[in-house]
Amino acid sequence: MHIIHKNIGETSLAALKRFRKEAGKPDERLSYAGRLDPMASGQLLLLEGEENDRRDKFLSLDKTYEFSILFGVGTDTFDLLGLVDKLEVCRQFSVDKIKETLQSFVREWEMEYPPYSAKTVTYKGKMIPLWQLTRADKLQEIEMPTKNVKVYSVGCKDIKMIDKDYIINYIINYIKKLPGDFRQEDTIARWQQVLADIDTPFQLASCSVSGSSGLYVRRLAYEVGKQLGCPSLAFSIERTEIDVSI
Repeated sequence: MHIIHKNIGETSLAALKRFRKEAGKPDERLSYAGRLDPMASGQLLLLEGEENDRRDKFLSLDKTYEFSILFGVGTDTFDLLGLVDKLEVCRQFSVDKIKETLQSFVREWEMEYPPYSAKTVTYKGKMIPLWQLTRADKLQEIEMPTKNVKVYSVGCKDIKMIDKDYIINYIINYIKKLPGDFRQEDTIARWQQVLADIDTPFQLASCSVSGSSGLYVRRLAYEVGKQLGCPSLAFSIERTEIDVSI
């Protein structure tokens, strides 16, 4: 196995192809176990050769993330890659309040998959990824799938204030690097339009979480804001550890 670093604005597949080229393994049987969202970075586990035959074991590994939550804005993907669908001037939260809210998720719970995810569901007799149904406005026709996940520990280190220019520059810098059709131009245009007349700064909380396989950090970021009564999203996600002690 190999643990490589996936960059922000790079798909997991693109990271695998980069490794294949850099490692000189053009014909080796390679796959990734536990994808990372395009706007996430950090450790990506690659399986080589016969390790692919034990894929299920590698898919069940626990993971640790550093992430930040932006309060006051919501998108349809629960991260910066989505179209803004909520904007609200929220009261400022203390670190202690965010810690208290985060602690409520340290348990085993049924997490609903994000609408924009690769999770497949049965739709009219075919297996279709959720993101395709979301784009086609068909989610109301299915029961949203859930996954049992565990959060072992979670915390908040600090909070800082950022302005709209910081947000827009960050988005443009990374979203434009993405290959393929992720609605890049529409996303950037929507962010610029929505934030054009905003002068109030936004709270950005730096957090960390350790959990079981299948935990969507951007879903957690969304749920934290929901519990606090304020739109929120995952501004940044970095996977810092994969527990490969199996």
